[in-house]
Amino acid sequence: MKANFCNNSLTHSEQGTVVCRQSNGWGDKCQLREETKHVRFSVPYAKTPVVSLAAVSVDVDDISKYSLKVRDLTTAGFTVVCATWWDTNINSLEVQWTSVAA
Repeated sequence: MKANFCNNSLTHSEQGTVVCRQSNGWGDKCQLREETKHVRFSVPYAKTPVVSLAAVSVDVDDISKYSLKVRDLTTAGFTVVCATWWDTNINSLEVQWTSVAA
């Protein structure tokens, strides 16, 4: 994970990337399959921040079905959930995240 941050009394934001790989190891095909990546903020937020996710690079075998979610968001960090279903095989899914003070 790479992370950059800016923190002062008026604003606090951080950004970074995580990579989910090899969805064929995430569970049985034809069902929802997930991989999670935990992110810890470099500096904890005073209040729970807003986090956005974006897929910046996707390598799939054929049909691309995937979703990205934020789970377990706190002032100290969160979990990125990369998910797919049915017969999609994700080789690599690079996710960029950005957090900002709420």
